[in-house]
Amino acid sequence: MLWADLLSLVRIPLGVVFLFVADWPIGALGVIALAGLTDMLDGYVARRVMGPRAGGRHRGDWLDPLCDKIFVAFMLAGLVFVRGTPWLFVLVLLLRDLLQVVSLGVLALIPALHRRPYDYRANRLGKLTTVFQFLAALVILAGQPPPWPLAIVTASLGVTSLVTYIARVRAPAAAPLP
Repeated sequence: MLWADLLSLVRIPLGVVFLFVADWPIGALGVIALAGLTDMLDGYVARRVMGPRAGGRHRGDWLDPLCDKIFVAFMLAGLVFVRGTPWLFVLVLLLRDLLQVVSLGVLALIPALHRRPYDYRANRLGKLTTVFQFLAALVILAGQPPPWPLAIVTASLGVTSLVTYIARVRAPAAAPLP
């Protein structure tokens, strides 16, 4: 799992690099492409090394989505601070992530919920939300104004995916991923 985890962790320094190249569209696209490549490769390497999932938990289950969120936060911060993208636009794009932090806080603070296992693995809607976050960033990097309709769709997908994450806490541990 070490290689898959390292591929996930590479996205954090890539997020920092994005801050320095956000005003250079080709460089910014290159960093986004590298981040996307590491995201695809970490899952491939994990499956290749581990084989079929035996139902156990793995560090990559929480590390991969955490690194995704950190990269997206750096990317969107770069768009705000370097390219002048409105904060409200970025907050709408990050709605799922912000609500997920709140829900994890609630999970940690309520003893009855704290004892329940939380499945950190991404679901299809969550992955689609991240893709839409990237699409919005690409539109801005192309010199277009913030695509508000895309932000609204992204937020809607994100909230829907969050509902499925919360449902996992209520469902039995052996339930399949949606």
